Amino acid sequence: MVAPRKTSSESRRSEAETACADRLTGLSSADDPGEDASAAAPRSRGPWHAWERPATLATYRACGGGLKVLLLSQVAARAPRPWSRAPGGPGSAMPAAVRPAVGAACAGLAAACLLGCAPGPGRAVPAEWPAAPAAAQGLDADRLASLVGRLDRGDYGAVTSFLVARRGALVMERYFRGVGPDSLQQLASVTKSVTSALVGLAVDAGLVEGPAAPLASFLPQYDDVFAADPRKRSITIEHLLTMTSGLAWDESRPPLPDAGEQADWLRVVLRQPLVDSPGTRFRYSSGNALLLSGVLERVYGVSALQVAVRGLFAPLGVASYRWLPLSRGLTPGGSGLELRPRDLAKLGQLYLDRGLFRGRRVLSEEWVRLSTAGSVELGDGSRYGYMWRVVPPGGSPAPALDGAFFAVGFGDQYLFVLPGLELVVVVTAFNLDGHAIRPLDFLTREILPAVRGGS
Repeated sequence: MVAPRKTSSESRRSEAETACADRLTGLSSADDPGEDASAAAPRSRGPWHAWERPATLATYRACGGGLKVLLLSQVAARAPRPWSRAPGGPGSAMPAAVRPAVGAACAGLAAACLLGCAPGPGRAVPAEWPAAPAAAQGLDADRLASLVGRLDRGDYGAVTSFLVARRGALVMERYFRGVGPDSLQQLASVTKSVTSALVGLAVDAGLVEGPAAPLASFLPQYDDVFAADPRKRSITIEHLLTMTSGLAWDESRPPLPDAGEQADWLRVVLRQPLVDSPGTRFRYSSGNALLLSGVLERVYGVSALQVAVRGLFAPLGVASYRWLPLSRGLTPGGSGLELRPRDLAKLGQLYLDRGLFRGRRVLSEEWVRLSTAGSVELGDGSRYGYMWRVVPPGGSPAPALDGAFFAVGFGDQYLFVLPGLELVVVVTAFNLDGHAIRPLDFLTREILPAVRGGS
């Protein structure tokens, strides 16, 4: 049977998607002619791996932020129906129409890891976690051990790490499904909260005048875009941080570069139509985080990754990381960062201590306050701060969660900060079929009961 012939528009779209997969690695032949992408890992030829298989976890880590940006949005949207299975059940076959794009995305992104995105240089880490028994920090060790058993059993899907810190000491650190304490974990959209912290560094340093600073003042190279719709000149840094820029964006199917744009991702985001007045409506967008990355690059003169390495990772003692660039070296501010879970917990401790880490000022207390104030209502009782989810007073059935805030990423990546209980909780997972962890339910049912006397 002869396959149906593609229309010219379908052919262009297919070519654009192929180019997108290549460019997401920053290693396309047009951008880096000296690199050989043939070093990519071979494609998987069998059925979609079960959660627990080490090869699946390795592939997931190798795919970096492109897994969400490309696989989820451009591939899953074309599948005839979602593929899923019960926890612990056999892996279902990936639809044939999906396999080529998935293979290309993962293979290309794996090549990026192999060719130039290795973890940071190995060296002594000056700020590792002090450990303490759970009971000494007012936590019920038996309840935590029981939760670890449920996590290991798969009650919450394919959890790969679970860490609890209280009062500055690590009281629980467990790993599952082939992951260990030195394993880099893909953080997906938790990356956005890191990008928010980097913007805070720029504000504290006076490189960005403040959250009200207009975006257009940092991106003069796109003056033609702002001139085409002068309303876009009213977009501020705060609008990007709170997902209220007003720019059209479909997170499930983000736009691709047009012909001639040469994967200029900042232009791709900026040229999206303004569908709401800036500051009036919440619209979740990884594009906003990309624009913030562009602002950081402009004011510092280096990539957002380098800003993170010098201004955030170094004072936190983070020596191992991976953050794959897009084309032109642009750091994807919305996803793609990989850290060890214990290093992610340090970010939570930094915010819990209002910008101090082990007595050293890293972020201003004012920036932490603004970031976690939750100025945007989300309609479900929760709020959104500067790329942090916030639990307002009365926003959950448990008063102990009032004022809590957390970062969340695709696949059940969580960084929870509970100021009222002096708690930081990290969960990473491989739940690609959807969220097996409902954050407030997880905290209420599993974490709060382990706090003795609720204090």
